[in-house]
Formats: sequence, structure tokens, C-alpha cells
Amino acid sequence: MAVPHSAFAIRVVSAVVLAIPTIGAVAWGRPFLEIWFAVFIVLMGREWHELCGGRGWPADRLVLMAATLAVLILATIDRYQTALAVVILGVPVLYALSRLQGETRPGFIAAGLPYIGLAALALSWLRAAPTPAGILNVLWVLGVVWATDSIAYLVGDRKSTRLNS
Repeated sequence: MAVPHSAFAIRVVSAVVLAIPTIGAVAWGRPFLEIWFAVFIVLMGREWHELCGGRGWPADRLVLMAATLAVLILATIDRYQTALAVVILGVPVLYALSRLQGETRPGFIAAGLPYIGLAALALSWLRAAPTPAGILNVLWVLGVVWATDSIAYLVGDRKSTRLNS
């Protein structure tokens, strides 16, 4: 099944609109990059929680967002080991909190912390390189992610997905 042109066009336009400030933030470096990423971390935490079956704004969603933001803040001030400790120690705390709240998939919700937090930590660490390599490393990672996401969207299996034209 081919991707409807209107759906792909909307995707391309939104990607360009978001890519421009993202590339600018990568070029400007700290703290602009981390401030820009903080917006996405909050959005990713919300989306992850919903993908795992969570609804509303329970404590586990707020803890997931706060912990991933803490990881990013710690990475911004070059406290990488402490940021990693937040991820490692935060997973069981988030799991227990999700179970206490009666979430149906507490393990998946807890997995959001390393999934989001380690990506933020890695990108901040890569960009921290004082040479042009820092910029190029992050742009390379983003380019690979953007390219593979776009190609997957174009050629991926949509047997169970209904696209609106």
C-alpha cells in the first residue's frame, strides 16, 4: 500500500519546521541544545506513558518526565556518572510507583527512563566535544534517525495501520 501523498507531505513539512531549530540548537551548543531537548523530553515522556497504556497525569508519568529532565540537566553540567545513576536507580522506583498506581504495564513504563534518558545523555555528551566533531557527531546521529524513520514510513508494513488520505 502506498503512502498517501498528503500524509507524507505533512510529515515532510513538519520535519523541516522542526529540523531548522534543532540544527540551530546543535550548532549553538550548550545550553541551547539542552533547552530544546528538554521540550522533547517532556513530550516523549507523555507519549511513552500513553503508549504503555497510561492515561492522565499520574505520579509515574510526572516522575518519568522529572527523572529524564534531571538526567539532561546533570549531563548539561558534565555530571554524566550521576545522570547514569539517576537512570539506574530510577528504573526500579518508577516500576514500583507504576505498580502501586495499578498500571497494566509497569515494566514498560519504567523502561521509558533508560530509553529517553540515555538518548538525552548520549546526545548531550556527544555535543559536549569542544571541537567541530561534537556538532558533526550529533548531526550524524540525527540524520541517521531522520533518514531511517522516513524510509520506514515510506516502505513499512501497514497491514494493521489505517491511514487517512
